[in-house]
Amino acid sequence: MKKSVACGVVTFNPTKDILPKIEEYSCLFDYVYIYDNTIKVFSSVLANKISKYENVSLYSNGNNDGLAKAYNYFLNHTKHKYDFLCTLDQDSKFSKIDIQNMFSLLSIDKLNDVAVVGPTVIYNQVSSSKKISNRKILENKRYLISSGSFINLKIIRQNPNIKFDENYFIDRVDTDFCTNCLKNGYRICEYKDSFLF
Repeated sequence: MKKSVACGVVTFNPTKDILPKIEEYSCLFDYVYIYDNTIKVFSSVLANKISKYENVSLYSNGNNDGLAKAYNYFLNHTKHKYDFLCTLDQDSKFSKIDIQNMFSLLSIDKLNDVAVVGPTVIYNQVSSSKKISNRKILENKRYLISSGSFINLKIIRQNPNIKFDENYFIDRVDTDFCTNCLKNGYRICEYKDSFLF
């Protein structure tokens, strides 16, 4: 059964290079939320181009609020509207096929106890040679990085205490969130047939 999926993208001093990503995300996801952490007014040129997409909204307050606050913003705007939230940063490369592989996984109703599921992360060209497709398995993990992770919003609705700790700015944001999920009896899983660079 197809799940509704929103996407939350955190930006910092973005350039026009972000526009093709936003366009692609707007075609793939039901809705795209952008939280800009630039310490100045967001570029009016970029804002005007982003505003043409009906399913994309931009929030920018001229401060660098860090990742945890941005992710909680996404959770608050999506938890009652969608089944999953994918969190991304502007530098990650998450191809259409790899996102669609994640969508195929989400359509399986066996993820009720999985709070966070994400792709295998490829950090450099050397490790990219190890990319093996068609390994349709989930592997339990202690944590996943936030970028590319899909958060099960049903679990968030049922457990209001599961959220990002805004005392963390960048470091440990993802590990703390995943630890909180594990402590509440949920799983964190890496999907071996989707890849994020």
